[in-house]
Amino acid sequence: MVTSSWNQGFIGRAAIIKELKDLSAKKSHNRVALFGFGGAGKTQIALQYSYSCRGHRSVFWVYGSSFLKFSEDFKGIAQYADITLKEGDSDEKHLLAVKKWLESPDSGNWLLIVDNADNEADFANNSSAIAKFLPHGPKGMMVVTTRSRQVASRLGCKAIKVNKMTVEEAKSLFLQRCCDVPNIEEDEDDAVMEILELLDYVPLGIVGAAAYMTETQTLAHEYLAIFKKRDQSSKDLLSQGFNDIYREGKEDMTESILSAYFITFERLRQQMPMAAQILFLTAFLDRQSIPEELLLNSGLEGIEDPVRYRSAIGKLLCFSLVTKITCDASGKPAYELHSLVQLSIHAYLARQEVVTWRGRALDAVAQLFPEFEHRVRGVCRAYLPHAVAVLEGSEGPLVDLLSYRISRYLCQAGSYVSAEAHIRQCIAFREESGELDAAYWARIEVLAAILRLTARYEQAEDFSHRALQGREAALGPDHLDTLSSCAELAAIFNSLGKYDAAAEMNRRALEGRERILGPEHADVLSSMDCLVVVLGHLGRYEEAEFMSRRAIAGREKTLGLDHTDTLTGYLNLATTLRHQGKYGEAECMSRRSAEGREAILGPEHPDTLAAMSNLGLVLSAQGKYSDAEEMHRRVLSRREKVLGPNHLQTLRSLSNLDETLMLLGKYEEAERFSRRALKGREENLGVSHPHTLTSATNLAKILSVRGNHSEAEALHRRALEGREKKFGGKHPDTLTAMHNLADTLFGRGDYGEAEKLIRRATEGREKVLGFDHVDTYLARLLLAGVHASMGRVKEAEEEYRRVCGGVEKQLGAGHPVAVKCQKGYEGFRNGAGRTGDKTYNISISGSFVGGN
Repeated sequence: MVTSSWNQGFIGRAAIIKELKDLSAKKSHNRVALFGFGGAGKTQIALQYSYSCRGHRSVFWVYGSSFLKFSEDFKGIAQYADITLKEGDSDEKHLLAVKKWLESPDSGNWLLIVDNADNEADFANNSSAIAKFLPHGPKGMMVVTTRSRQVASRLGCKAIKVNKMTVEEAKSLFLQRCCDVPNIEEDEDDAVMEILELLDYVPLGIVGAAAYMTETQTLAHEYLAIFKKRDQSSKDLLSQGFNDIYREGKEDMTESILSAYFITFERLRQQMPMAAQILFLTAFLDRQSIPEELLLNSGLEGIEDPVRYRSAIGKLLCFSLVTKITCDASGKPAYELHSLVQLSIHAYLARQEVVTWRGRALDAVAQLFPEFEHRVRGVCRAYLPHAVAVLEGSEGPLVDLLSYRISRYLCQAGSYVSAEAHIRQCIAFREESGELDAAYWARIEVLAAILRLTARYEQAEDFSHRALQGREAALGPDHLDTLSSCAELAAIFNSLGKYDAAAEMNRRALEGRERILGPEHADVLSSMDCLVVVLGHLGRYEEAEFMSRRAIAGREKTLGLDHTDTLTGYLNLATTLRHQGKYGEAECMSRRSAEGREAILGPEHPDTLAAMSNLGLVLSAQGKYSDAEEMHRRVLSRREKVLGPNHLQTLRSLSNLDETLMLLGKYEEAERFSRRALKGREENLGVSHPHTLTSATNLAKILSVRGNHSEAEALHRRALEGREKKFGGKHPDTLTAMHNLADTLFGRGDYGEAEKLIRRATEGREKVLGFDHVDTYLARLLLAGVHASMGRVKEAEEEYRRVCGGVEKQLGAGHPVAVKCQKGYEGFRNGAGRTGDKTYNISISGSFVGGN
């Protein structure tokens, strides 16, 4: 995974190479830092050492200059290690999976090079942006190249300082690179030594000067005269440039290096203007992995002429100003610009030229960075660093457009913090300029989606309402963009538990899209899927099933039986069928989805594992607990391998498995998994996140069964308080938390508070879900048990009859929930459920629809 070619002309640095080899001979984990000023040759030393390791250990090369570059390179290790990364998951989950693999025995003895780790904030401590993903372990060696000794210290590295070359090394390097220059060794020794002194024996400056002299056949004394003349004639300008760079913390950018590059830039302008223009353009992009496509579409004069373009690129390569690399598996060429070259260009260009070239770079990237769609996600990923780079210091409408596209891509990639920052900049720009048009409302909708995805539902609802109203006014109620706002607001309503409103808004989006796009359009089928979820929450399973089958039929017709979207439809239908107790067909649909995804995506793809997980739930619902346990363990094992032990989907598998283990009576193991799931969600999501509160509830249920009522009650109270604060007292999840706490209190014999809570839950569910919703009946089932235990025989009798009849009507007489309700009623009628005896007061999960 080393993309740069081996430098066969590498000279000197023998002591440093030997020290690296001595350190690598140790069997323990090693961290080494090559630190020194820019241009000292740290990267070349690391490259030389890495090639000496080939054949003996795996070698991985990643760039540490920014989190974006590190993230892309570090995730590239996953392909080598056969780690599957799920699309849509956040970068952090992907990076933790790679780190876990490097720390595992499976990775073997490896060498990891982290090049250009210069941003101290990224390496300040073990929780910093990049440092937290760097591996520890019994094996492996990490070599960091950095300008900062502080980075080396904070990473716990053995620090090796890379100074300028010795006089002998510098001369050898210079003469080697100038071998085609006439009389370079015979008559030019004094001039050569003076040039080396002026270049401060810095390898980068030496290579740049030698490349220029070789390309132009300039003699040493001629080069020296130009060098001195440039220094004398523009002393004030050069001094100002040095001072600016020094204040910015780039003190290693010495005057002699700048002067050497300035000579090269001047000659490029005179001899090959296109080469100079390409170089100046790249100086305002991210300096690494610059796609050739970007250069060819930059609009530079003559760039479309392949002969002129190749000549210009050849000139830049010859002067060692850029390096050609292979960008990705497709083999498309890309280029890299050394950081010192980039800084030299910024110092060289006049102020107005900086503005001009920054603008041209912005134009080029804005033209190529696409509106996000799933099929262009790779293009977005490749151009993201360059898009971020050109935004710095830029302003105007193109900045707004590019920031909007970046935000949409980052949102889909799960980078919500960065996505929000970009979209808020867009909104501020349009508000300041008074452009409250259709584009403004599109940006408001993106912000609403980000707020929803980060569980800030109230703020999301406010912005979503604004977007819908704005689009209705600007575009009309039936415009596709307006219907898109309807769909987003529906998703927010669903998260807030406003299911009736969510269903109404989903129907509006569905009917409008179907009228405009036709019944088989992808957006129409997507609206159907969203409506299916809401109908399930409302307990309207027959309607949900009908809608789900419609969506499947449309996808089977337009996409085929084996398309991934069709397989997703099977999975959604399986969930609906499971809630109805139609377990046979639910199992069939689940297996169809799981097997289809495994054939297309592979056995360890996250979507395959999601289908397998759903199959495990279906098996458990049928009472096939051993089969369910086997399935959940298989999914958990694969998710731990593919996604890592703390990934949210891995934690979901832990939760599914602990519930199955509890049903099998394996309480000790169930508690262990449940505590692990709770801890993982607390660390990843925070203590008050809804999923964390769900894990707290699951653990509380296990503790109740094991007789630990005090801790169970505390966890249930925590869940209730958290949901009330997050959603309010009428949200279905809050009502479920009331039900669960009431059940625990009932088990402890605290009938008074249990009755108050279950009455609140019952009344709330009647208002929010309806009198005939299964969850409403479950609340009444517990209320019947309270009545019976407190000696209220008549009230208990009425509730039992009402519950049994209602559940049987909703789910059918053979459904397990209906069977349990009937057993509870029979036990009551036989006298076992009356005062003080809870044997037949069946405790069923506080929510029939809910999950984790």
